[in-house]
Amino acid sequence: MNRSVERRRLHAYGNAEPGEVIVPKGFVHPRRGPVRSVAAPLLVENLRRHGHRARIADVRAEPGETELALFAVSYLDLRGKATGFATAACTTDETAIARAENTAEQWSHTLRTRRILVATVTTPCTDACALTCPMVLRTRARVRRFTERGDTVLLIGKAGAVAARLRIRDTVPVESSADVDVLERLDPDRISFVIVPGTPVEDAFDIAAALRQRFPQLRGQHPDEFCYAASDRREAVRSVAAASELLFTGADAQEVTATDHAHLLDRATDMRPEWLTSATTIGIVPSCGAPELPTEIIELLSGLGPIAVAHRRVTTTKPDGVQAAEPPGLPSSTPATGCHARGRTPARRAVPARCEDSRGKSSRR
Repeated sequence: MNRSVERRRLHAYGNAEPGEVIVPKGFVHPRRGPVRSVAAPLLVENLRRHGHRARIADVRAEPGETELALFAVSYLDLRGKATGFATAACTTDETAIARAENTAEQWSHTLRTRRILVATVTTPCTDACALTCPMVLRTRARVRRFTERGDTVLLIGKAGAVAARLRIRDTVPVESSADVDVLERLDPDRISFVIVPGTPVEDAFDIAAALRQRFPQLRGQHPDEFCYAASDRREAVRSVAAASELLFTGADAQEVTATDHAHLLDRATDMRPEWLTSATTIGIVPSCGAPELPTEIIELLSGLGPIAVAHRRVTTTKPDGVQAAEPPGLPSSTPATGCHARGRTPARRAVPARCEDSRGKSSRR
């Protein structure tokens, strides 16, 4: 692609006000013909972020309206079609011309071929999930069985709709290892625990280990009943983050806040040229608050060079033919839907999580 990149100053016509920079959705190159500018919204928002007046507007090659200086950057995609972007300003406005030229030059350094790696993840449990999820119903039935035999049941996991669904008599929430030290007035011989569905199993095991040190007679649910959705989500995010030079996610996603190359976006147009200049592999993590964000990011990046998009997921499954035992009185293990679909029903013997891309190639983790 780099060999086909061309920077050129052209003449165009349009309606530009004094001090304003115009960013067209497309323009006509004298040799390459029509050039589409998918990335135009990125340039406009970047100009506005720095306090400059800018907007998307049409420009024409034929004389009419105001004469503009057009700074065009274009390249040929894999099909030989011209793609790029341009900025323009009135020919009599030297300040706006300099700003338009600098903007086109800055964004021209972001052009490159890229790989986009998208984490395919389940959404966290919601209020509706707490009412209908098979894993929640099974865990609630297990809590009842423990309390019926006279145990106090410790609910390991963060507070929320699912944890609230499990709260009945003789239950105590335990959100962290620190909560273990303040537990009191419990019969050490009559304590059980369950892991709240939607809690990463690895985190829950750390808390369970602290509980066992204090209460050696502690009993818990069978591993068949563990929910791995949160663990799979976190591992998929970690895998994408490790493989990426730059990571984008919605502002409500918490899994990547500790990653130094991650940026939380409110909008796809919040991407900045200094982030994109050297990044050849970009990771995207979907978020609940902005489910459309990955598609919008991919669309904008497609205007900054050829891209290849791959989706990566991590799924915990059980070996074929191994069925979890159904304790008497518990709901049957009907096929999971929603947040626990696609084989995330826990197993008696878990196989290693598989990390798969969109083409079905996989590697053991």
